[in-house]
Amino acid sequence: MDNKHVYCRISLTEREEISRGLASGKSLTQIAGELLRSKSTLSREVNYSRKLNRLTYRAFNAHRRASYIVASVV
Repeated sequence: MDNKHVYCRISLTEREEISRGLASGKSLTQIAGELLRSKSTLSREVNYSRKLNRLTYRAFNAHRRASYIVASVV
């Protein structure tokens, strides 16, 4: 059996769910479970975005940043 992980970028829809979940007081563990994502994946996403905007996580801004990074690599 192959234990390789399939990497899938976080979509704008998932980022919106993260944003809504955080705004409603859910923990990253709860949100990760709902999205079937690793808590560490969400933690990295939120922490990186909060470095840029220290007060809040904004889904659209995070998605735009991630899209720019991917485009600049390709």
